Amino acid sequence: MSISRREWIRTISVSVPAALWERQRPEAAGSDKSFANKRPFSFAAIADIQYCDSAPANNRYYRDSLDRLKRCIEHLNSLRPDFVLLLGDLIDAEFASLERVLTVLRDLTMPFYPVLGNHDVQIEQSRRQQAWRMLGYDRRGRGKGYYDFAHKGWRFVALNGTDVSLLAHRPGTLEYQRAMQWLAQLKGRKAVNAYEWNSGIGPEQVQWLKAALDRATNAGEKAIVFCHYPVFPVSSHVLWNHVEVAGVLEASPATVLYLAGHKHDGDYGVRNGVHYLTLRGMVETPQTAYSVFQVSPDQIRVVGFGREASRELPLAAAGKSAAKTRFNNHPNPSETI
Repeated sequence: MSISRREWIRTISVSVPAALWERQRPEAAGSDKSFANKRPFSFAAIADIQYCDSAPANNRYYRDSLDRLKRCIEHLNSLRPDFVLLLGDLIDAEFASLERVLTVLRDLTMPFYPVLGNHDVQIEQSRRQQAWRMLGYDRRGRGKGYYDFAHKGWRFVALNGTDVSLLAHRPGTLEYQRAMQWLAQLKGRKAVNAYEWNSGIGPEQVQWLKAALDRATNAGEKAIVFCHYPVFPVSSHVLWNHVEVAGVLEASPATVLYLAGHKHDGDYGVRNGVHYLTLRGMVETPQTAYSVFQVSPDQIRVVGFGREASRELPLAAAGKSAAKTRFNNHPNPSETI
């Protein structure tokens, strides 16, 4: 099912005047009591902008991503979702690229919440701390790249998929050695995701994820988890410990949706009441690619723009019985910009 942009603007019920954005910012902690009484709202998500000042290569339009992002932001400002999730790989490489992307992102009239991708951590080592401050990681999650926030009875959980990574750590460090050992084990098993451009989530973050989902359950919240790396369906792009992470997600009655990027062609699956949606990369299209999510107690409606599909994701009832989804793989031309 797809709708036109005009219909979307007419029917969306959660828009607020720009002057009220401060009141609409997600709560830092706590939540309402009854999930059934939660107010509907909307948020947007963008994956793999991957800007750098380079000519197109391998169907990736690096330099064009910046103008594409500008048009996307103009459109989102007109739709006025509550906030924007950035699913990693804002840049292809280099600190200068990040500065240009953040300059554009500052034109958003609502907050944005990033997660780290494999290209984001390839910034020059001498500039990484500055980059993390610019992205707000010094204020969120004790500087570890993972954090959570509550919004209108929902819990949003951001994961740092570069936790155990060859790209995020200097050669010779304990963290780098740990990643080397993990990757060697995967290669020894001929794992489908045994690549250095993937990475894993360490034990401390896994325990933190369990605790965040427990807090959501105890508060009567539903949870949306987002990370650069997919965990399901299984492909060459999933986290090194995708089985472990998916097990944590599906064991929690709070989890309803896991959002990711990294795999530029996108993907979708549903298992044990959890929808797994991988958004298509903005860099890998001459059009655009991003989505707006309409959230209500019984479903999440995804409105895709450009090459991103529109979908309806019904939320499983108590007991987390497996849900089905209806979607349109061919977005309406009127939804492109």
